[in-house]
Amino acid sequence: VLEEMDAWPDTVRTGRKILLAAMDEENLAWAFAKTDELRSAGIAADCYPDAGKPKKPMKYADKEQIPFVALIGSREREAEQLSVKELATGEQTSYSIVALVERLSGM
Repeated sequence: VLEEMDAWPDTVRTGRKILLAAMDEENLAWAFAKTDELRSAGIAADCYPDAGKPKKPMKYADKEQIPFVALIGSREREAEQLSVKELATGEQTSYSIVALVERLSGM
């Protein structure tokens, strides 16, 4: 809804490094929890509010100039890993939350 209305607060729009996106409703709560963990570690992170195919969150991240997207499905949740795609290169790598914080902290 916020996206459709273009009503995101400016403080949310600036400097975001990663967007987390759940592939299904079952993993949406886990995606929000990981977003909170990243924020607590000082990483500017957002969670796409709708679960589903990766096309919409990828398009949103590109439009908002968010350089990384973490795609979250059952496999990622069970392994406690985030499958992170760097939009500029297309490279996809799996990270633990600790390793991802280290990766994004240097940016």
